[in-house]
Amino acid sequence: SSLLSFLAMSAFDIGESRIPFHGSERGLKRWETCICGKQSCIDLTKRFKELGDIRGTFAKAPTLAKRNKLERWRIHVAPEKSIADICTIDNRDRRKAAIPKTRGTKVRIDKFVAWHHFHPYLIKHNAFCPTKKHYICRDTIPMDTVKIRLQHNGEVNGYEDADRCKSKSNEPKKYYFVPSYPIAKATEDIEQLQRNYKTEELIEKVVSGSSTTRRGSPREKRKQMNPWEVEIKELKEAIYYMHKRDEARHLASCVEDQIAAANPSDTGPLWSDMRIA
Repeated sequence: SSLLSFLAMSAFDIGESRIPFHGSERGLKRWETCICGKQSCIDLTKRFKELGDIRGTFAKAPTLAKRNKLERWRIHVAPEKSIADICTIDNRDRRKAAIPKTRGTKVRIDKFVAWHHFHPYLIKHNAFCPTKKHYICRDTIPMDTVKIRLQHNGEVNGYEDADRCKSKSNEPKKYYFVPSYPIAKATEDIEQLQRNYKTEELIEKVVSGSSTTRRGSPREKRKQMNPWEVEIKELKEAIYYMHKRDEARHLASCVEDQIAAANPSDTGPLWSDMRIA
């Protein structure tokens, strides 16, 4: 029906806040230690990982060859640590003239930062490489991206003037791509994302025709209803729980409008005064 199709499309919209991990199951489950060393970071990473979100994985820290960028990473994520504590060490001998036994010898110690330390907009639109289907921790991002895209509605994006790269007068202004996204904001994001998933599951139950109530309605009563009455009842139950749990209020209002437009003679209670039997 048109109402169920509407719900199905809405479920797709709700899930868009996830930033999907592109890779193997093994890659998703792989665990590293974030240079911030905070327990709150570990907890957040686990929660994002459970939802298959890139923010539950890790980006590699720069080497000392990129000292300026590395210093800004340190300031944002681990100001109490030294650069030596957070940098990736790569002392591999790659010279063509190197003795064969030592050429390419792996003397490398990788350090990592959790992806949730980066602004989600930048992960989606600047870090994702569509040709390789994975995320790249780029060195820089355009200044306009920070000034325009990340500061709408007064949002604090975490970037500072000190994060700007030095550039010549005729070159585009840029920022270093730094892990400046606050833990508090990332926590809000995962909580909203988890709510979205619960709501999406609820909608899928309605779309698939299963009962959305915890206790459900007696089967015999449902047999006495015509298909339209069953559908309306299930949609109302979905609306009730979405509002009760403070989830997808806009979606619920839209569904209410759909019900009213499709069946004006229906005068049954909507979410505001409904009690599930």
